[in-house]
Parts: sequence; C-alpha cells; structure tokens
Amino acid sequence: MTEAAYRDLQLPEGSAVREGVEETDTGVFKTFVFLPEVHVEYDREAIRARFSNDNAAVKILRDEISREYTEVATVPARGYHFNTGRAALAMNGYQQDWLEGIPESVIVSFSGMGNPFAMGMPVDGEYVVDIGSVAGLDATIAARVVGPAGHAVGVDMTQAMLDKADAGKAEMGLDQLEFRHGFAESLPVSNGWADLVISNGVVNLSPDKDRVFKEIFRVLRPGGRIQIADITVDKEIPEGAKRDIDLWTN
Repeated sequence: MTEAAYRDLQLPEGSAVREGVEETDTGVFKTFVFLPEVHVEYDREAIRARFSNDNAAVKILRDEISREYTEVATVPARGYHFNTGRAALAMNGYQQDWLEGIPESVIVSFSGMGNPFAMGMPVDGEYVVDIGSVAGLDATIAARVVGPAGHAVGVDMTQAMLDKADAGKAEMGLDQLEFRHGFAESLPVSNGWADLVISNGVVNLSPDKDRVFKEIFRVLRPGGRIQIADITVDKEIPEGAKRDIDLWTN
C-alpha cells in the first residue's frame, strides 16, 4: 500500500504492518505491507466437495483431458506425447492372440501406460470393471476371457471414446461387454459387483486419488482383485506443478 492508502484504509488495531520504501521513475515512496493472519481448519468434507461434479475447476480439468482423448479417438495417428496403438501394445507386452479379432479402430486408439493383465488374466464367469476404458481394448480382452457367464463394464468420461468402444463391441457381438459414461471418482457400478477392477494410465489423471480408491473398494466384492498399470512418482510433486493444467493433460 502507499502511505495514503494505509492512512485511508484504517486497518484493525494491532495489525502487523511492515514498512518499507519503493523507488520508481517518479521518485521514492514509503510503502506498507499488511499480511493478514488467517486460521484454516482441515475439513475433509469441504476438501472432497472441491472435487464434486459441480466444481468448476474439476470440470475444466475433465474438459481438457476429454479434449486430448477425443483427439486420440478421432485422429489416432496424429502423434502424442504418449505411445498409442500397436506400438504401445508391443511395448507393454500385450500378446498377439489377445488382439486377434478385435477391430483395428479399437486397437489404434489404445493409449494405456502399461499392462494390467501382466498381473493375471480374469477368470471365466468373473465380473470386471475397467476404469478409463477409452476405446475399449482392455475391457474387450476381459470380456472375451470371462465369457458369456461373466461381464465386463468399461467406464469412461470421453464421449468420442465411448462411441468408438460401442462400435467395436457391436462389430464383435459381445453381449457380456458394455460401456458406461462416468468418472473414476463416482463409478456407475453397484456395490460389491466386481470380482476384478482394472485400469490403465487413468488414476494419475484424477485430482482426488483417495476417492478413486474408495470407489474401487466400494464396487469390489470381498476378496476381489485390483490390477492397475499407471504412472507413479517417488517424490512429492510441487504445489505449483499440481496447479498447472498442462501437466495434468500432458
């Protein structure tokens, strides 16, 4: 504040003010810096509310991520900062026989970061949830393995990916496979429904990972399994980086 502003504002009595000077082209001025003391209580419910479907910041983040993956769905050969298609599948150890009969339109938009099936395949008759199913490749592999007695549900928030996944499902005629619009933080799946939850490069995109894992445990039956392939870090991410939306989407 300038001296005039400090005089006119009439700060509360006892306020801690730091005085100084600032030199500009027009002269030297006396300055006053007031840093109010703020007491903040940790409120878990208030923190969780920040990540509700109605929160503007979360909507912006989701829109940016959906925009990126809409591109992967509609222009898969464009080239991205992550590997896609058959190159990514080969790098992540997917077996060729898993891919036989799956439409190329589904394969080219694969954008996973690893291989959840490296931890084991589903079992005949099991119910599987794929969080962030994108074009549907992992969910399709799971659906073929569990067979008609089982069921696989892919959940994704990007409509272009859901459209592509549904087209692939229709081409293959898999009645035990379906895709639902939804978010990792609020899965459209009943309590205790799944024997296995898989995910491939998606949990890292959520700003509330605790909530994602609570959802995973909610939809799993007792004794169910989790198989996640994703990006991890071994040190704390700076707060400034967490607020950079480009780093979330890239």
